[in-house]
Amino acid sequence: MPVLPKPYPWTRSERSELSANGVQLQSLDDRLEYEARTWLRPVLSARNRIIFVLHHSDEEHHPLWDQITTCAEGWLELDAEELVQAGGKIQELGVKTAALAYKPLPALKRWWKIKDAKLLAKRDQESYTSLDTFVKYPYQWVLKYKARLEEGSLAALPSGNLLKGSLVHRLIEDFFAEQRDWNKLQNKQIQRWLNDKIPTLLEQEGAVLLGAGRTREREAFTQTADRALLALIGALKEAKVKTVAVESRESGKFIGGNLTGYIDMLLADANGREIVLDVKWGGYKYRMADLKNNMHLQLAVYAHLRKQAAKSFQWPPQAYFVIEDTQILAHDNGAFPKAVLYPADNGETTQDLWKRFEATWKWRRAQLDKGLIEVTVEGTEPDDNSEPPENGLEPEGDYSRFNEYPVLTGWGENA
Repeated sequence: MPVLPKPYPWTRSERSELSANGVQLQSLDDRLEYEARTWLRPVLSARNRIIFVLHHSDEEHHPLWDQITTCAEGWLELDAEELVQAGGKIQELGVKTAALAYKPLPALKRWWKIKDAKLLAKRDQESYTSLDTFVKYPYQWVLKYKARLEEGSLAALPSGNLLKGSLVHRLIEDFFAEQRDWNKLQNKQIQRWLNDKIPTLLEQEGAVLLGAGRTREREAFTQTADRALLALIGALKEAKVKTVAVESRESGKFIGGNLTGYIDMLLADANGREIVLDVKWGGYKYRMADLKNNMHLQLAVYAHLRKQAAKSFQWPPQAYFVIEDTQILAHDNGAFPKAVLYPADNGETTQDLWKRFEATWKWRRAQLDKGLIEVTVEGTEPDDNSEPPENGLEPEGDYSRFNEYPVLTGWGENA
């Protein structure tokens, strides 16, 4: 079936407004008639022979086929599937065929084994993202960072929460770059800045939200961004924050080598104490679970880098700011007085988390040094080798739903 023209997304009053301003839209009937004329082009272009291919499984077919069958008889009809399976030559079409050898799809396996373990050697530099992948999804770490298999950068435009989160990050970055005396501004002044900034930001970096039919989504984003920035600045004032560094680039060391990362917001209060704040568009319940289970590895990585840079024995306070909920989430209110608190259920600290991470990293590193790669995907079962050390990180349930390479990791019986 062809893709038929859809009704315009504008209301009747909007179409009237367009017409009054000289914009004449084609009627749906005119668009359908134009489409029907284009269907005839290949038929009218044929001089000696024309071949149509229909699929047995299609319940619906192209309207052009109905037009042709009403005015033509004596078709030569062939079942292509039967002819191809029989092999040889389809005389009527002049097409040669040859049987292909059966080649089964690779089966699902929990472990891959590589003979040359040197191919899995340490990298010169890691980041939070690569470390998280390393301990949870070692097969993805190998495919992404060693085999360098990545989706094309032009495969799809950013959209949804990923785009909205990026836009708010840019909004925060621009605000603190342009407003040096931000802690002296009143809400009305901040709101005026937002009113001027957001339309320009959408034109420059969020044009997909300006498309037809996206009005409601765009307005909802604007309202959320307004509330979030006002709430964030209010929280920083309550925490007596004096300096703000957005997208602060950090470098340091960990047990596996060099480590780098960008902290969304590196803050310093009136006493010079640093605070690590990570900004997320959504995922409140996941950030809450991270804190309650003491599994906030991203915050721990950034805190480790700052602790190392400051040559301090103390871990700087860390927190999440969730844009959609305009809430700051933390283990305690030592940095943000009005943060929503989710202390670790096991009573452990970020320092304990870091020690568990190091033990888990060593365990994974030892496996790769033997050429062993665990494939933590659905359809495979963990075994004794899948159990992390007692002093390591607890598995976080099902990792298989985050598989970025489903075609490469094997096929089940129903494939």
